[in-house]
Amino acid sequence: MIAIAQPRIEFGTRAEAREKEIKRCLKMNPTYILMMDSDQTMPIRGLNAMINTGADISCIDAPSKGRDDSNVRCHPNGDLYIATISCCLIKPYIFKFLEEPWFNSKVAVIEERVKDGKIIYRYEQKYQDDNVGEDAYFIRKAIEAGFRVEVVSNMKCKHFDLEAI
Repeated sequence: MIAIAQPRIEFGTRAEAREKEIKRCLKMNPTYILMMDSDQTMPIRGLNAMINTGADISCIDAPSKGRDDSNVRCHPNGDLYIATISCCLIKPYIFKFLEEPWFNSKVAVIEERVKDGKIIYRYEQKYQDDNVGEDAYFIRKAIEAGFRVEVVSNMKCKHFDLEAI
């Protein structure tokens, strides 16, 4: 069974909304949790593509609202560094291993420099809304805990304007 987590603004900050939706979904004992932001559309074959990666967390990239067309960042060696979770499939067991909070909007992941082929980063108190703050926090936590995170490379989700509908 796939439980669908759709964080909504009435749940609080993006991080609080994601936390509440994950906790609600975990009560269903699902095989997967599909995190799908309310302003996203997923390609038709997206769900199958995410399942087929076999990863603990599979993401479909969504265009950034910032300086480039991607929310995915990789190390110079090609290893995944950050991915968006606005459209991702998560195996629920990872939440038993990760310490809460799983998502955090109070800190941002800041890239400092590259050293010995790796991105050195720090967590920093945020002073303004950051488009991928809680995404980066969650993904970094999962990668550091040894979970496999994959991005479906040949697909993109799309943002749409809810007020225009």
